Amino acid sequence: MTWILAMALFFGLDFSSVDLVQKGKIRWSRRDGEARITVQIAAGLAARENPNWSPRPEKLAYDLERNRTLERAIRAAHLGGDARGHESALTRTLELDVQGRDGEWRHAGTWTLPLKTWRKGRFAAVYELLEPLLTVKPELFETIPQKEPEPQ
Repeated sequence: MTWILAMALFFGLDFSSVDLVQKGKIRWSRRDGEARITVQIAAGLAARENPNWSPRPEKLAYDLERNRTLERAIRAAHLGGDARGHESALTRTLELDVQGRDGEWRHAGTWTLPLKTWRKGRFAAVYELLEPLLTVKPELFETIPQKEPEPQ
């Protein structure tokens, strides 16, 4: 029994049965000099943190359907155990966190791979869905609901 627990800890949490849209956080990142540019996606919302552009995360246009498509691509990629490498401008890092039954967030895995690897084969769909989010313009203006004019 102990060796089963040890193997589970070694290979990370199994997120294959978890709904990543409702109970998952997905982070995609790259290095830009000393800064780390990160896109975080959770529950149909996406935000990009780029210290070179803004001190706070910027909201990106994203929705639940895109989140579900990304979840399917991640499952189809069969990521396997963690693949940690040296982060640079020529690598990308995918991180997954899942929410446990107790409400606590747990790290499910980190995959740092060269761009060449992400762009081809079973990882290509994940790359094509996430990479544009690192460069897309944030929603600079939010729509403010208008008050109905008061009758006079």
